[in-house]
Amino acid sequence: MYYSRYTGNKLEEKFDVYQSATDIALLPVSYRLVYAAGICERLYPNYAAFCAETGSCDADRIRVILDDVWNSLKANEIYREEIDQYKQACEALAPDTEDFSTPLVSSALDVCSAIYILLDCMLENASPESLAQINGVSVDTVDMFIQSIESYEPSAMPIKSFDKNILQHPLMQRELSKQRADIEVLSKQETLSIEYIEEFRKKSLFEGKSNIGY
Repeated sequence: MYYSRYTGNKLEEKFDVYQSATDIALLPVSYRLVYAAGICERLYPNYAAFCAETGSCDADRIRVILDDVWNSLKANEIYREEIDQYKQACEALAPDTEDFSTPLVSSALDVCSAIYILLDCMLENASPESLAQINGVSVDTVDMFIQSIESYEPSAMPIKSFDKNILQHPLMQRELSKQRADIEVLSKQETLSIEYIEEFRKKSLFEGKSNIGY
């Protein structure tokens, strides 16, 4: 599925994971990781909300993993053994969508998937193509949530109308705009100080809430 990016009052056509990778490629590797960590930060409250609703997972563990990711980025130090353990934890803590009826289960799974990809990129070369998958995960989270709250059914309308309704929804526009804006902001930043990274982290959320309002 293709999405447009929100630039003021203009909708740009055919925003996809390949264009996202091209945009991310403009950033140095350390900047790419900070950008991706910001998306994971914006996703995390969805996992916490799922845990609170179902009582079936460990939100604190995922929070610790993400906190340590930020600490590693601020210190510019990567600990392979620790990251390997965190990847295993993300796999273990990812919920099975077949076991839950709440719409939040897919959002919670997306959190674990996004953090796993980020951890993997921290160990390897942080390729734009891999990190762009995190953009896609966040977009998918918003997509599924919109379908849930608006009761959109792909089979109930022409596919072009369905895609247009998802694309033009305020939640989707907000997320796409945020992804674009964060890349632009980072591209203009000369250095990544500890203070800057912490400020970027805080601004990753929407007034303290996730990409779908949790």
